[in-house]
Amino acid sequence: MAKRKVSNLLINPKFQKKYVFWMSSTGIILTCINATIIYFFTKENYEFLVEMLEMTDDAKNQMYQELYQIIGLLGISSLVFMIIVSIWGIILSHRVAGPLHKLKMSIDNITNGKTDTRVFFRKNDHFQDLAASFNDMMDELTKNKKQ
Repeated sequence: MAKRKVSNLLINPKFQKKYVFWMSSTGIILTCINATIIYFFTKENYEFLVEMLEMTDDAKNQMYQELYQIIGLLGISSLVFMIIVSIWGIILSHRVAGPLHKLKMSIDNITNGKTDTRVFFRKNDHFQDLAASFNDMMDELTKNKKQ
């Protein structure tokens, strides 16, 4: 079995990039919505606390500094989350694109006269039932051809 390399993850770059784009876009939109809601409610609460409590200017500045730290942490954690989602998207798209690529190569081999071609996918790949059906079809064609 061939060792996996990062360069081998993009078997069908057009499909996989589009897949990752839509996964990441959804994550970015949800992250932005959540961050915006959290930011405005948190900021409103901080402003309310700062105005209601008698504090020194240094204490007020400290409160706002903590608010900006929370916002920064939200931003960084969102960025890390989006990177993880993108990597996961590439892995998942590979499990779809890999079997389809193998199936296409097998069909090309059959077209070129190599009728003993069979399809075998890795254990975690999708479309295992498609590979089994394809192999059954080729077995039947080979059996009928000999008769």
